[in-house]
Amino acid sequence: MRFELESVAATGADTPAAQWRMIGTNTGPLSGGPATGASLDLPGADFFTYDAAADKVSRVVGYFDTATMLGQLGLQAHITPSNMEGVTEFGISLRIETGRDTIPGAFTATWIDIDPEHQFTLADAATSIVMEQLGNDDYLGTCFATVGRRNYTFSAWTSPEAAQAALRGDAHTSAMKLAQSGGIGDDARGVTSMWTPHFLNGIFHAGAGRSYELTELGGQWL
Repeated sequence: MRFELESVAATGADTPAAQWRMIGTNTGPLSGGPATGASLDLPGADFFTYDAAADKVSRVVGYFDTATMLGQLGLQAHITPSNMEGVTEFGISLRIETGRDTIPGAFTATWIDIDPEHQFTLADAATSIVMEQLGNDDYLGTCFATVGRRNYTFSAWTSPEAAQAALRGDAHTSAMKLAQSGGIGDDARGVTSMWTPHFLNGIFHAGAGRSYELTELGGQWL
């Protein structure tokens, strides 16, 4: 990363300002994910206060557009309403696309509470599990959601037996050892579970005015 000065000017006797461009490439983890490899060319400005008695800069206030920075790096900025204390809390979510449209025979649902400083470690463990399962034809997809300290995982499988077998994979075993050893914090706690469908309704299509069989899904379940 480097900075290029666009302009420098005095705004007062001891207060200069500078416009700049921050230019670089994302090569390290950012926002809980791997490096995007995208380039950045971001405008910004710094406002300085000079302390003449000490002969040094005593204060710098900088401004740049965070949304523009995220967009250039191939990331997204999401805006949510404010939380309603004791009623609602907003967070972030993502969906894993496997392309498999098999009708699920089992679901696994988990949640785990961790402190924010361990969020990246948990994300790395979850990423390893997903990457391991993408080659598994019995894995039908996952939805992840993080709301405050709580992290949810909902996965679909072809059968309970397939889900049980997947949980014995190397990545999931390592993640469980990490959690139980305090690797995501001594206060981490959670629940794991498996569910089988009681019933699965057909697909409604409002525009067509009819419902379709699940075999006509034509896309991923989750």
